[in-house]
Amino acid sequence: MSTIHEIVGLVPAGGQATRLAHLPCSKELFPIGWHLDRKDQVKPKVVSQYLLEKYKAAGVRKCYFILRKGKWDIPQYYGDGEVVDMDVAYLMMNLPHGHPFTLDQAFPFTKNSLVAFGYPDILFAPDDAFVQLLEKHNQTKADVVLGIFPIQQEQRWTDFLGFDKNGKIETIAVADPSKIKQRMGWAIALGHPPFPVLCMNSFFPP
Repeated sequence: MSTIHEIVGLVPAGGQATRLAHLPCSKELFPIGWHLDRKDQVKPKVVSQYLLEKYKAAGVRKCYFILRKGKWDIPQYYGDGEVVDMDVAYLMMNLPHGHPFTLDQAFPFTKNSLVAFGYPDILFAPDDAFVQLLEKHNQTKADVVLGIFPIQQEQRWTDFLGFDKNGKIETIAVADPSKIKQRMGWAIALGHPPFPVLCMNSFFPP
């Protein structure tokens, strides 16, 4: 078995933002707030940068954006990652069937690494969320550790968790959330490279 020697961050960037109004850029580059650049100048802070900063807090130095054709403004903005002090590279998405398939595009490049995953257009707290996932992974040696949180009734969400009678997670994508008692969802994960396959088995059970 190969040795897991680093943590690699994955950023799925294949969505077309059809639920949003027409945007002048990819949704991952939509400005949310401000930050100081290396020259201490105030610059707009794009939404995906929040995720990259949380990756960095957990020791992630290498990150792959997984792109749909046409979203060339993302590599134009981030380049080689110097702007965020990370090593950034880009992979093309060939299977537009949702994020499990998107993540699987990175397997040849992450098979010897621990993988951190989050959505680049979702803001969450705390800032050390991936640090906590890493600590839990080191304690349990689980295939994947999920960051979960309660979902309010008025919130729209898709990745609801289903629990068995003992409180253990049975599925990570409940088809009909109206039938579940606990409105819990997940938005971040950390685990070994095969975990996208676990996601696909949940979304598309055999």
